[in-house]
Amino acid sequence: MFRKLVVPALALLLLLPSLGNTAANHVKLLNDTVRPFQWNSTDETTHIVTLGTHCSVFSVNPANHGWMTAAHCIQDPETGIPYTDTYFIDGHAARIVEVDVEHDLALVQTPDWADPVGLKLALHGPVQGDTIEALGYAWGQARSFYFVGIVAQTEFNLFGFFGSMAGMPAIGGMSGCPLVDRDGRVVGVTHVGFDGGFGSSSSPVLGLTAYSVLKAYDRGWVFSR
Repeated sequence: MFRKLVVPALALLLLLPSLGNTAANHVKLLNDTVRPFQWNSTDETTHIVTLGTHCSVFSVNPANHGWMTAAHCIQDPETGIPYTDTYFIDGHAARIVEVDVEHDLALVQTPDWADPVGLKLALHGPVQGDTIEALGYAWGQARSFYFVGIVAQTEFNLFGFFGSMAGMPAIGGMSGCPLVDRDGRVVGVTHVGFDGGFGSSSSPVLGLTAYSVLKAYDRGWVFSR
């Protein structure tokens, strides 16, 4: 699942993704802490029920079995209606703790399972030009996708979106995945792709949570210490 905002083509030319690799990436850490966010789907032809991946979710507090994702991964942003009444994280039953529609964030808990590792919140927010990494479950696949990008702008309002922006590929299903800095700490959560075209579920520009929102949202207990 992924939201998209269409912006003028000329604006995109200023924000083309800068692809590359970091000297020491955090692929292993991200694969250890990011999981597929799922719910049951019924095939219209065979009527077979399977567990489908729709978004991404990441571990923020193993001690409390806590996870974070995007609010629009849980309920329709237009109607506020939940997509289902039963959610799963990598096959484990999950319950919704909090849905923050304003900031498009949600807290989820897996009562019977805890991820052994949790991501920590960054000590400070990203700045323009910083390299950041993302890993999520795009296109409903069982295997993760990993991308590296460059922070293009931070803490701004544009086209009805408040947050930060990065030149980084964004694909449907990555919503809710973390963006980490050079220390492997969270600086944002994936929310929206800018101008991937109506027939596409991929975008060349990524919108992420403003760090100030995450800092205030943490409240001293959401993220691991």
